[in-house]
Amino acid sequence: EEGDLDKATSWFIANLVEFAVIGGCRYHQAEPVYLMLVSWISNTPDTIPANASHIVGVGALVLNKTTRYRTYINSIKLWTTL
Repeated sequence: EEGDLDKATSWFIANLVEFAVIGGCRYHQAEPVYLMLVSWISNTPDTIPANASHIVGVGALVLNKTTRYRTYINSIKLWTTL
């Protein structure tokens, strides 16, 4: 329609995803640029780890007698995708 010309979004239906899931794949992770499905094909137990979805941060504030202070802030991702 003429009123839709200012829209900036495109939607796509990925039909192959449905067939992959029916065929035994499972959703592992979704990112803005891709969707990842996995399937364990060995006869051994599935050892594919779950997708890491959390970030843990550490912070500290150290004070001394002259009221000088130092701050430390760090964020680490505990798990990575292989």
